[in-house]
Amino acid sequence: MRTLLSLTVLIVFISVVGLFVFNFIQNKLTPKIGQLSVNTSNQKAQVFLDGELIGTSPLYRKDLPLGDHLVTIKLLNSGQNSFSWKTATTLTTSTVSTIDLDLAPNLSFSAGESLYFQPGNKTVSLLSRPEKATVFIGEKDMGQTPLKLSLNKGVHEITFKKAGYIDRQVPINLEDGYKLSAVVYLALNPFETVTKLTGTDKISLFKLSNPHSNLSKNILDWVQGIDYVQKTFNSIEEKFDALIDESGKIYILNQTEWENKKQTKAVSVVGYLTREDQTGLSEAASKTWEHVKAEFN
Repeated sequence: MRTLLSLTVLIVFISVVGLFVFNFIQNKLTPKIGQLSVNTSNQKAQVFLDGELIGTSPLYRKDLPLGDHLVTIKLLNSGQNSFSWKTATTLTTSTVSTIDLDLAPNLSFSAGESLYFQPGNKTVSLLSRPEKATVFIGEKDMGQTPLKLSLNKGVHEITFKKAGYIDRQVPINLEDGYKLSAVVYLALNPFETVTKLTGTDKISLFKLSNPHSNLSKNILDWVQGIDYVQKTFNSIEEKFDALIDESGKIYILNQTEWENKKQTKAVSVVGYLTREDQTGLSEAASKTWEHVKAEFN
């Protein structure tokens, strides 16, 4: 009886040790690699992982080391390569970490999100840049970032809103056994406030400003931001053909279209770039506006 019991204990011991050794060898032999997907909205960009070039977007890699990493993205277009986008991500087994970016010619008007999974329950940790963005799921206000939510498995559409910035919608897909972290970057709204100043039946002038940010500190960035947003978002109510700043300088957003509209006397829209607290036109801007108006009447 004792011999049979001893034999049973020995078999169980050998089985446990064998299973431990098998799992140890399998873990050693099976490469633990992470997956990363990077999309930059039809723009070509170089993607660096911890300073090492790993490819060009759109990018999908499934052979990257697990753990926490810094991703740097640089546009290939030399005319728009004045800044680098940097974001953190975490690579885990059996999941794909994703980075989706809408890169404007400058950082202020760029937006995007970095999503990555870690083992855990079906929770979502939400961060935003800038902070204190209001989070909505459908019409329901869930609170402000940084925020942690407990959601059911499946697809959820999350909207981030903050005064002075363009709303961003982020779809997420929660799976059993994982928690999701999302870092969402919001773009400044280049025409948060639009007020009509004057005009004729052929050409109108609107004051553009953002009460939450003094965009007039860098007019060129502001002009590029307006041009980019108008080309990217079809929902813009009023689209501008030209812009005038306080110094009286005029910026034509599409020279060919502008010349055609002058020749045909087509309806055109001009924006005046100024600070929120300024009323009326500066003397220099007024002279430019009168000259432009005369060309269309």
